[in-house]
Amino acid sequence: MLVKSDLYFKNRGYGVSDIRSIYSDFIDLSDKYGLTNEDVFDAIMDASYKDIGIIIPEFVKKRRRNSQPRPYFWDRTQTKTMNGKVVPLDTATRFMKFGPAIDLTRASTTQKEILEYELTPRKAFRDLDESKNKRRLKNGAFRGIGWWDPKRKKHKLLPFEVPVEGEEFYKRFADEMVFKNLRSDALIEVPSISRYMKKDYTVIMRVLPVTEGKYYHEWLMTDVIDGCEGRFFSSGSGKKYENGEFIDIYKYASPEDAYCRHSWGALLAAEEKSRIKPGALTFRVSYPRTKEEYRESWKTLNLKTIVRLHNGRERRPNKTEARIQLGRNMGFLGADGSFDLSE
Repeated sequence: MLVKSDLYFKNRGYGVSDIRSIYSDFIDLSDKYGLTNEDVFDAIMDASYKDIGIIIPEFVKKRRRNSQPRPYFWDRTQTKTMNGKVVPLDTATRFMKFGPAIDLTRASTTQKEILEYELTPRKAFRDLDESKNKRRLKNGAFRGIGWWDPKRKKHKLLPFEVPVEGEEFYKRFADEMVFKNLRSDALIEVPSISRYMKKDYTVIMRVLPVTEGKYYHEWLMTDVIDGCEGRFFSSGSGKKYENGEFIDIYKYASPEDAYCRHSWGALLAAEEKSRIKPGALTFRVSYPRTKEEYRESWKTLNLKTIVRLHNGRERRPNKTEARIQLGRNMGFLGADGSFDLSE
């Protein structure tokens, strides 16, 4: 049973002092000149299987000692143009809402192309192991894995941490998920993590991959409506200061449907339930499950990692930083090393 003190999901009240009280030894990368993404990945995987923590610098010292340091996690001068508006990705919140994703399909990908390729979730994830995608994941900064609804041209986003957290949520709460409907669509009540036994969320899933021949694009079209506050606020409006006033920039973004741990856990539960629930329609695809090394790297980032700021102060990685780093970890582990992609 999950309780509030469980560190697996804990976002608040667990700080640097707690990490330092638990671990006496750290892999300290803050003084390393020319720190690379591979250096950080190696340190994370080393710490994952040892009783040690890790320290990552917010800004990396360049090899020339007098040169200006660069941000480690992402380039704060990066921008994104949406409907003619230039949005700076200079804050963690903006990057989490508007930053790039590593996409499995393009907006221009048609249903016909998907059917001809016989695209399933696991087959699509295997495409991440193409050399170009692995190189992008290792060297870039991304929010998660994305794909496009081939009919409505709506973008779907699976943040890098959600497969891990969604699986854990499913394992711990599967018996408490109440399925009101599970056919071509689903209506499910799931418990809240932060207010256990006090509130349920309603998860609605439409266009489930159950139809003969069409399931190759149905899974790409699956809409998930989840009533949790975290998902509501993550899709809320962002602000940009321009010409002396704050302008709402979210309206300039392309429509996006992002999975959270509740909705991903509910989707996995629906997949399993579709095989045993009387009257249910069986999912014709299987969604990828994470492997141990990917899960361990998530735990290290969230429970054993400290970020050292340029002024010497320390804090835990924020959600955007942990998400970006987990994507890089996937690049080094490979999709096949991060997920069970057998069919």
